[in-house]
Amino acid sequence: MKSEELKNVRGSIDYGGKDAIIRNFISKTLQETFEKYGYSPLETSILCYYDILALKYDEDNDILKEIYKVTDQGNRNLALRYDLTVPFAKYIASNTNIKLPYKRYEIGKVFRDGPIKKGRTREFVQCDIDSVGIEGQMIEAELISIFVEGYRRLGIDIIIKYNNRKLMNGIIEICNIDNDKTSQVITIIDKIEKLSYEEIKLEFDKIGIKENQIETIMKYLKMEFNELNKVIKNVSNIKLKEGLNEIEKLNRYIKDLNLTEYVRFSPTLARGQEYYTGTIFEVYVANGSIKSSIGGGGRYDNMIGEFINDGKKYPAVGISFGLDVIFEILREKQTYLYNTEVYIIPRENNTLALKIADELRKNEVKVDIEMNNLKLKKALSIINEKKVPIVIILGENEIKENKIIIKDMKNNFQILEDMKDYMETIQEILSIGEIKYNILNPGGNKTALIKGCEYTNNQKKLINKMIMDKYSQVEQVGFLSNIINRLEMAGGEFCMNATRCAIYEYSKENKEKVELSVSGTNKKLIGRKLNDNKVEVKLDIGKNIEDLIETKNDFTCVKIDGILIAILDEEKSKKYIQKLRENEETTKNELKQLMITEIASEEKAIGIMLLEKESGKIKINPIVWVKEIDTVFYETACGSGSLGIAIYNYLKNKDKKIELIQPSGYSINIELEGNKNYIKNAIISGIIEEE
Repeated sequence: MKSEELKNVRGSIDYGGKDAIIRNFISKTLQETFEKYGYSPLETSILCYYDILALKYDEDNDILKEIYKVTDQGNRNLALRYDLTVPFAKYIASNTNIKLPYKRYEIGKVFRDGPIKKGRTREFVQCDIDSVGIEGQMIEAELISIFVEGYRRLGIDIIIKYNNRKLMNGIIEICNIDNDKTSQVITIIDKIEKLSYEEIKLEFDKIGIKENQIETIMKYLKMEFNELNKVIKNVSNIKLKEGLNEIEKLNRYIKDLNLTEYVRFSPTLARGQEYYTGTIFEVYVANGSIKSSIGGGGRYDNMIGEFINDGKKYPAVGISFGLDVIFEILREKQTYLYNTEVYIIPRENNTLALKIADELRKNEVKVDIEMNNLKLKKALSIINEKKVPIVIILGENEIKENKIIIKDMKNNFQILEDMKDYMETIQEILSIGEIKYNILNPGGNKTALIKGCEYTNNQKKLINKMIMDKYSQVEQVGFLSNIINRLEMAGGEFCMNATRCAIYEYSKENKEKVELSVSGTNKKLIGRKLNDNKVEVKLDIGKNIEDLIETKNDFTCVKIDGILIAILDEEKSKKYIQKLRENEETTKNELKQLMITEIASEEKAIGIMLLEKESGKIKINPIVWVKEIDTVFYETACGSGSLGIAIYNYLKNKDKKIELIQPSGYSINIELEGNKNYIKNAIISGIIEEE
């Protein structure tokens, strides 16, 4: 065989790799949607008798021109199915023992020898649902809901055009057009949005439609439903009345189901198939980026009865999703879908890799293993190309410590995880998806603000861990709501510096004052961005000094919402500051024990403020323990601690204003408002810098 002969038939395509994954995703998503609404699977034959497929059409219909005709060795006149509806009707007709109503879906290939263009090939997949045995518009409203949900789950914004063939046939009749020309007229109407008025007029001329008839029918086809209903409601035409009545009923369902934004009545919508008898649909991309429809369907109450010919009624209605055009849309949007969720690089620890893969698969995680012993850099490069979201690296040194490396490839994070905890961590990373965040500097140690508050507590803890492992200078992680002005900390505590950062972010959209709710406090805070990136926050305190301060052993404690600030005076602070400089980790643990034993509190966080003088000003050395995430921070820029010290300073010296130096050397200014022993508000201000 010559190499140039190794090619596909024109209009047919092979799909592999990412393309095949996208197509499988579409099929799986639609199958799940169909089954959610109570539809059962069905498979019908691709090969059909030509006479069955052609039963409902006159010889000039475009559909017949596009049918692939074949013969078998018995010289039978056969054809490849051009849709799934006729084979479905044949199946019902040849299986009369089926209990009605019957609702089925089928996802399968169909063939049409028609023009080839973007999203339209000659061998393509249709995803159909049909019901037989249900009259009325209730089932039609359900089909609209399925259109909406199916395309929403696929990430495609749509508009559904709808019309009624009884209404269209009635309009043709009241224009005094001969019944034997109805099918041809509908075929021409179906082209109205694609051709100019002159071209449409020429098409009508060819079949002998008079000038006044053309003008009348075109006048009706330009009207909105309410106008059309008003003009022709009293015309004595049965088809017209039935069509109007069915659309009115369907419109009520559409309104009551809140589907109005997705649908549009279109009097020129015809759909070429002659078997339609009532409501018809076509689906289009909402932004018009693709001109052809991406789905369609309608009611065909007569087809099955004509096959069976038993005198009974078999009302039927169905819709179809165009998988191939949906695929083109998702591929163009660069939709990333993962056939593999976790990729394991064994680093010669092959047995362990197989065991971990087996455990993950038992938990419904899709896993692949690198088996060619590639160098790490090469393996990671291949994984990046495949867009695999998680990589496990089984490093020799880490395994000795009973740990593994987990890389979140989408967000570029890496964590060292205990073997006993890796399953939960991987499942959380998969559920989190892409993380969007900014890093801000409110005074030395930095704050990461995650866009979105919808994460679970476990997800927040994991994000907090991944951010802090990656950025050593980040000391607090907050989560900003996309819906309201709200900040939530990973540990549920109140954090003043993260609050100032949140005000800074929200001020980008709101140049005036920002009202913010924050975790750890029930009070709303008011803030604004000043010149030179300085942010000011006003905190409502509304308490007497004696209600804010208490003494616990050597500590003067100030209770701020969500955090207890324990202050040591300068003399007593000296030994701990020296210890921290000599052995930070040991001293942090020692101070944590002091918080547990001597400063016992129910607050979500406790901060010990060690004080020293620098250039005549108070410098703070904060040690903060956040209980929920069980993390002790040192030398963090502590706005809440600064506020506690301001209240402590007011108690001692009656100074309402103070400038405090943070560990980084940045300053925070605090002004207390009130009188005598009552503090009404605190105004905290300082610089915020973007990283």
